[in-house]
Amino acid sequence: GWGQVLLAQAKGQDGSEAESLYTQAIEKFRATLKAQPDNGEAAHGCGMALYTLARRKQGNDALRMYGQAAEKLQIALQAFPDRIEALLAMGQALLVYARSKTGEEGGRMLALSAEKFENAVRVDPNLAEAYMGWADVLLERGQSKSDHKADDFFYEAIDKFKKVLEIQPNAALIPFRWGMCLLSLAERKTGEAVSQLLNDAAEKFQATLNQDPKNYDALNKLGDVYFNLGQSKKGLEAEALLSKASEKYKEALKINPKNAEALTNCGSIFFQMAQAKKSGEAESLLRQTIQQGKQALEIQPDFLDAMMLCGNSLFQLARLKSGSESEDLIQKAEKIYQKALKVQPNDYRALTNWGAIVLKKAKGLAGEQAEKLLTQAANSFQEALEIKEESAEALNLMADTLIEQAKSKRGINAHPLLAEAKGKLQKAEELQPGVGAFNMARLMAQLANESSCREWLGKCRDHGMLPDPKELINDILFQSVRDSKWFKTMVSLPEEPEKTEPQSAPQDQEKAQSPAGEKAVPAAPPKKDQEKPAKKPKKD
Repeated sequence: GWGQVLLAQAKGQDGSEAESLYTQAIEKFRATLKAQPDNGEAAHGCGMALYTLARRKQGNDALRMYGQAAEKLQIALQAFPDRIEALLAMGQALLVYARSKTGEEGGRMLALSAEKFENAVRVDPNLAEAYMGWADVLLERGQSKSDHKADDFFYEAIDKFKKVLEIQPNAALIPFRWGMCLLSLAERKTGEAVSQLLNDAAEKFQATLNQDPKNYDALNKLGDVYFNLGQSKKGLEAEALLSKASEKYKEALKINPKNAEALTNCGSIFFQMAQAKKSGEAESLLRQTIQQGKQALEIQPDFLDAMMLCGNSLFQLARLKSGSESEDLIQKAEKIYQKALKVQPNDYRALTNWGAIVLKKAKGLAGEQAEKLLTQAANSFQEALEIKEESAEALNLMADTLIEQAKSKRGINAHPLLAEAKGKLQKAEELQPGVGAFNMARLMAQLANESSCREWLGKCRDHGMLPDPKELINDILFQSVRDSKWFKTMVSLPEEPEKTEPQSAPQDQEKAQSPAGEKAVPAAPPKKDQEKPAKKPKKD
């Protein structure tokens, strides 16, 4: 009795007075449940009060209350399985609580949440709120996956969003969530399908902005669309798309200057621009990137995307430096990746980037020290590939590690490592043409296959990924082709004048030498390439 009265009173109040009444109601319901653990009405009232109060809280307090609400509502649904209010509230509580979990536990909670919304649809087939909640769970499940099952969840979510619009044609936020599905699909695809998905997503985010011009989440995501479109283009077309992305991120920051996501996104623009610049300009852009990432982390210290951006930028900056300055930058990047792995141990980007750091350190050593670090790097890349088997960057770096491990082997002992490296690079190239071209050229040179080496270096150049000429010259793997005319042209070296011999004699083909340490390439900037899990739309 008293609990229901207090709950009714709380619904008519605001602020601290409402919270006080909800808290009192919860105490009354708990007292009843202590005496009668299976009392469905008391469990329902307690669960609804906890759920409503949780929506007013933030952080761990909110999560704790959502978890408690789900427990009480489960008891209520055992007594009243078709009670719509309880089904919807429990579905939402589980959805929010699941976001704080990872792996199987998070997946299990999302499945339970979907079950509640599905049951609500069974009770009332025309309940738009139930379809919307169900679609949100499917979107979340898709974003938590890295395999082909993710696509199924995204397309199922789109079907549910369509159903909501059939019932409520002007339902708010549906275009945004629909756009999130399309953007998430695009970030997991390659080839021609990507552009169409991105353009469709842009339409949905623009439709959201037509409804609400100050929706900074939609501005952020529209910026993401232009950024991703720009990555598939070259020259002026790419610059124009990156400029449009930057405009959207800046618009989002005008509306909400404390938006860590928009700050990180602006930094990603600088990072991308730095890739096409010479050392001086690149350094300036990378330092701007780091500054943007630091600002984002001041607002949200555990924001993984900002950590990845800072770590990647420090790593790239280290490649422009030498000696102690380079080592200092690498140590800073290493610390950031370590922190990122504490925040999210199963993030394949953090695992890939951590492995890249270890691989670079290994290339500066020899003997047992190098072997130990190479094993650590390989394990890190393997973990990343177990989480996302289609990560082109992790595949490329794993191949680089295998090539490096083959240095200490002889003859048939090196062949399995090199064969595995070739397989990894072929798969990486299928997923993201150009990403493994340089390492494939190095591998072909090592195998004394000059024509294939030339072909892969050409592909590397065509994709704008050919390293600095000094790096090519100093890489011992290219020793077998270093004196070839085509190689000198490739690296823009002046060709030595040919010597005239009194008699021509056949020359023995120079054998490929053992691999030298190529500089490890960090994973692509977070969020922007195909590998990055899309950020989740803000919901309950």
